[in-house]
Amino acid sequence: MKKFFFYLALAAIVLPCITACGDDDEDGAKTNPVNLPLPAYAMNAIEYMLANPMQATTTTTGDPDNAPQLQGINITESGKILLELLMADGSLRYVQEDATINGNTYTMNGNYVKGTVTATGAGARTRATENLLIDISVSFTKLETFVFSSGGSTVVVTVITPITGEEAMDRLARTWKMSGAIFDAKSKAKDVKAFEEFDSRGGLFYLEDVLKEALDQGINLSVDEQQPLKKVIKDVTVTKTNKFIINYTDGSVDVAQWSWADASKTKITIRLKDDKMGNKFITDATQITVAFSDTRCNMKLETNFFDTSNSDWSVVITLKLTI
Repeated sequence: MKKFFFYLALAAIVLPCITACGDDDEDGAKTNPVNLPLPAYAMNAIEYMLANPMQATTTTTGDPDNAPQLQGINITESGKILLELLMADGSLRYVQEDATINGNTYTMNGNYVKGTVTATGAGARTRATENLLIDISVSFTKLETFVFSSGGSTVVVTVITPITGEEAMDRLARTWKMSGAIFDAKSKAKDVKAFEEFDSRGGLFYLEDVLKEALDQGINLSVDEQQPLKKVIKDVTVTKTNKFIINYTDGSVDVAQWSWADASKTKITIRLKDDKMGNKFITDATQITVAFSDTRCNMKLETNFFDTSNSDWSVVITLKLTI
């Protein structure tokens, strides 16, 4: 499917292994004590969902009736801002940008988002609803720019306050860099067992490395399934407001909703935010195991699927992450 890459990316990212990033042997190496300081903007993290999606005031497409609506603003624990846009066809689209934060004002000046969002009023981050002043422009490409502005008026939003006091959340909610990944595939039909470990290059993870290994081992993927695996992962962000965000070097992002799968908070369940992102490998029942050691996190995803030649494959993708 055309989002097979998203599966691999998710796998790599939410698949914390049973051991630390450094030594991942199957016997289970000893792990170091967890040593993860809180991200710089942990106390600023919040999600604003607009009660009424905001229509773009200006668009360079020349078709304002089909311009997207701004319906969600996520300020992550790492100081990034994720904008959720409702497209005219009903699908969701996401744009992520770094931000500088001064009190309740968030300023973006990146390649895809420029402008500010300000939460007004005393106790802006603790009330059930709050006012926002929004003046931003969002670019999908150089030919598509949409401006959202509340001018002197205010926008009523519902505030979802991040969960506090949970050690597991304090560890997980941040932006993670990829230091590598492990690809493990088995097929009884083809009598294949492959195990390959990859290192990131320049702090980036090239999904084409995984694609090449998969093809070399005889996994048959259609052209549509191969195309998304030609992206490069820049980083992965997990937020306390239950967003799972994969950020790519081309400026695009993939977003899923996550929740704890068990009371002990050792596994999380991924649910895609937009069914247009989905593929046959990711379902609402997908569970990912997370494990921490020192400043590292391993995420491990296991799945079974049939490729285009109808061969049954068991695949495990482990993402090795670091702050």
